[in-house]
Amino acid sequence: MNLKTITRAAAILALLALAACAGGPRYQANPQTSFDAHSLDGLVVVGMKGTGPRLTTPLGLDAGYPYFSLTWVRTEKNADGTWGTFTTVPRFANVGDIRDLNHTAYTVPPGRYFLHRLTVVQQTGNLITTRRITLKRDPALGFEVKAGEIAYVGDFMVDALAIPPRIEDYGHNEQAAAATIKLYTKIKGEVHHVPLVPVRVASEPVLYE
Repeated sequence: MNLKTITRAAAILALLALAACAGGPRYQANPQTSFDAHSLDGLVVVGMKGTGPRLTTPLGLDAGYPYFSLTWVRTEKNADGTWGTFTTVPRFANVGDIRDLNHTAYTVPPGRYFLHRLTVVQQTGNLITTRRITLKRDPALGFEVKAGEIAYVGDFMVDALAIPPRIEDYGHNEQAAAATIKLYTKIKGEVHHVPLVPVRVASEPVLYE
């Protein structure tokens, strides 16, 4: 392991320690999350980064980058008639540069999920604007995660500044994803790349915000 790798790992560990008590989306793994091959849930790993031109204030300062997230929905309704969902974000506890590629993890009920929506939230002064973009499904793209399995679904690049916002496949780096998961000392298991594939969706999901 070279000095650059050691330095990066130490920096990530420091960020995880700093963010350990911070909240995040439901299902998002944190340094206290325990997971192994006997877990009843599956673990989903995703990489995300923001892209697009840098915006500055009249004083020449960085104007900041909009918050964005991806919503994943189960391909079949739950027994109670609701749609199971989870949301992925580009950082853990908002720590780090949103324009860097970061891998985050989520413990979710096993099953098939598809990429349903991109959400962008931008604040300008006291005005907060939310844009929800339902992604075209010709067909829907999704994956299956099984109980006790660590499924890495790849990396995504989001231009949250574009109108409308855009999402692109950024490929996959299984080694980088696995290196991040190793920093979560209570998560055990091998990371497997599970690429998105066409999936059948039972009907149009109805989500309640």
